[in-house]
Amino acid sequence: MALGQTTAQQQTILSLANLRVRVGRTVSEMIDNLRQSTVGELRFMVRLLVKHPSIDPFVITKELGLIPHLAHHVGKNRLTPKGRILAGQYRESVWGWSKDVEGKRAFFDEVADLSIQLERHRHFLSKLVAEGATVSLILHLPGDVNIGSNLRSTDMKRLADLGIDLGIEVFPKWSRTVPLTSQRA
Repeated sequence: MALGQTTAQQQTILSLANLRVRVGRTVSEMIDNLRQSTVGELRFMVRLLVKHPSIDPFVITKELGLIPHLAHHVGKNRLTPKGRILAGQYRESVWGWSKDVEGKRAFFDEVADLSIQLERHRHFLSKLVAEGATVSLILHLPGDVNIGSNLRSTDMKRLADLGIDLGIEVFPKWSRTVPLTSQRA
């Protein structure tokens, strides 16, 4: 203890030091427990969405080699995901692919992996954007789970260079038993 401190001051300092150790350990334990308890609940979706003024969605499927969960051609009748016909026609072509991920916390790693995979289609993506398309990579996150990730600057640059927008959506009532792709209206 420092010279000139009273016994009461020394006891207070020791008590605070002990409390800091106990609280620090307790916080660390709480974080570890939280991480372990949510591992089975960790879930998210990575979605690639292309909206284009006129392209046949089959061309996107063929070029990217990904099987879409959503494909609508401009001018065709609008449909619900369950196939019910709606009033009107699609005003643009829409193509969407998604991947459900469970048990992982680092959702931006999936973004990085997909952007690396899409790099070999750089010219096709550039052509789509030049023709007026928007290409978006969208993360769907559950609102009931503590989940987080960091997007590295190199991955941000890759997305920007590919002309891909990044979106994040949070779903507070994401059902654990039904994939998010089935929960859309």
